[in-house]
Amino acid sequence: MSKSCVFAKTEIFSALGILDREYKKVYKKSTVRNIRLMKAYSKMAIVASGGWVEDGIKNLSEISISKLSEPRTQKKLVDIIDKIHGFSYSSHFSRGVINTFGAHGFEFIEAEVGDADIARLSSTLGKLKAWRDTAAHSYVTTIPCDPSTVISEMKTIFPILKKVEASARLYRKNHF
Repeated sequence: MSKSCVFAKTEIFSALGILDREYKKVYKKSTVRNIRLMKAYSKMAIVASGGWVEDGIKNLSEISISKLSEPRTQKKLVDIIDKIHGFSYSSHFSRGVINTFGAHGFEFIEAEVGDADIARLSSTLGKLKAWRDTAAHSYVTTIPCDPSTVISEMKTIFPILKKVEASARLYRKNHF
């Protein structure tokens, strides 16, 4: 059965808020320990936001999968969606939607959301993914953002993700 809320705001913004507060506490005094903590809080914020979007893609897919009557088909699609590891728009988000809603459903959802918002979502997810890749694959690299910046980007895409969710539910209602 599909979740009642695919992109739950409280969950991610609460975690990011805690990381941001902790970051700001140590930002005031520049010591080696505090610099390491700031880097760790930034990394956690980036990784948490990416994981939240990735989980949302999987939850979004459940809106469609839950309407299938054949358990074997449901399992096949869940297996396909479980292999999506990432959150870029073109490589992961779109693929998850197409695999579960079909090309027609994907087209419907994008049309409902609108080109400008899809472009903004794609761009922001691309930026978050680039930050995440830098943060996750290096120990010494300077982190390209702090938790406040991640929060700002998440605030940009959250309303768009809610539009995607509403459009997916509308598609399911009208076509399943």
